[in-house]
Amino acid sequence: MDRSLWLLLRLKLDARLRRGTRSFRTLKGLLLAVVGSLVFVPSIVGVLVMPRFQSAAQLSTARLYGPLLLFLYCILNVLFSSGDRSVYYSPAEVNFLF
Repeated sequence: MDRSLWLLLRLKLDARLRRGTRSFRTLKGLLLAVVGSLVFVPSIVGVLVMPRFQSAAQLSTARLYGPLLLFLYCILNVLFSSGDRSVYYSPAEVNFLF
């Protein structure tokens, strides 16, 4: 990939981090971070600590219905969008494409 695209991705990440840390300065942003971490961290810990034992029937069911459910989710996301952009591409991504 071109060096300028790596620079663009790094600058985009820096902007997101800067915006995120700026919101911690207010009480509302701090409470949102605390409540979000109380919801997010236990779910991640549960996934990491959960035993990896699964039966062959569970795996075959997931392989059979998983792609269909993901496709259905994508189609519903596009169909039931509120008229706004359901799939968003940043201007830099569109410029790279064309």
